[in-house]
Amino acid sequence: MVIREMKENDKAQIVPLAVRLNRTDVVGVNDFTSFRRKQETLLNETLTDPSFTIYVAKEEEAVVGYIALREHMHYFTEEKQGYVAALVVASEHEGKNVGKRLLAKGEQWAKDHGYTYLKLDVFGANKRAISLYQKAGYQVETCSMIKELNRDGV
Repeated sequence: MVIREMKENDKAQIVPLAVRLNRTDVVGVNDFTSFRRKQETLLNETLTDPSFTIYVAKEEEAVVGYIALREHMHYFTEEKQGYVAALVVASEHEGKNVGKRLLAKGEQWAKDHGYTYLKLDVFGANKRAISLYQKAGYQVETCSMIKELNRDGV
């Protein structure tokens, strides 16, 4: 497996991989249609905005995973840090260290850019991803919580 910066001809293989970000079992949102539309918008932005850096994991000619990175400003400290906008691995390549190697590439990218931290967000129901991040040394910094309220206010 080779990990390298994305080339223009990789985009066609990234789009179907990004669909994995829409898995209802790990998303935890109620309005899935709106969520999916937002994910499509974010993917388009990621693939066209030059502020993103994307690395792909390739096995032979197939893209089997990718990580999208960009600069992020910490909300409280206003310190610039690296940010993992997306990390996706093809289902048939889960458990083969693709995510681990992409994450390590993202960390190297962050170091090369002089960042002290690399931040990422993950849905609480995405236990597999959370396990990967914890094993790589990531810690919870903030926790977003939500409660669904009945429409009648009860």
